[in-house]
Amino acid sequence: MTMNNASFWKKPRPLWLSLSLLVVFAIIAFFIVILASKVSFTEKIEINEKPDLGSLDVAPLAQGKRTYEVITDSSKAFKITQVDIDPLDVKRGETQIVTVVVEDTENSPITKENNVKAIVHQDNTSTPFSFLLKKAEGPATSTVTTWQGSWVCGDSHSFTYTMNVVAERDGDNHSIDLSFR
Repeated sequence: MTMNNASFWKKPRPLWLSLSLLVVFAIIAFFIVILASKVSFTEKIEINEKPDLGSLDVAPLAQGKRTYEVITDSSKAFKITQVDIDPLDVKRGETQIVTVVVEDTENSPITKENNVKAIVHQDNTSTPFSFLLKKAEGPATSTVTTWQGSWVCGDSHSFTYTMNVVAERDGDNHSIDLSFR
């Protein structure tokens, strides 16, 4: 007996059985869809809204001058060994002074190609600044140079506050990333 047979559909039992099965499958499919989505429509809207970041409490930064000793496993003869940040908790409109110590164990002469530069990343802006050579000294086996630069804070740093420092010498460079927040 096939479903295309006209006499099959005239019999009440197969017709009601087919319709009943169709209704049962439709109800099962409906409940599967409802149960699969446990989040209601209003909850989905709330999830897509951005949180109010202004109301979050932010831990305060350490106050005043901070010194960071830089220890790397780099075999480079030219590298940054210390960074001083004064003050670390700089406020908008204030000047922060950054001092960088660079060690050159090859004892290469200091030339105009020697350079130190940095970029500070804050919540909404990035501020590049450069350094001036303040001091050069060292034993016969190495040269230690001290560089100093400053920048004026123009943004908040409640969520993002990092600094990338790069020391360059005759095509060679060493960079470090400091993350304060």
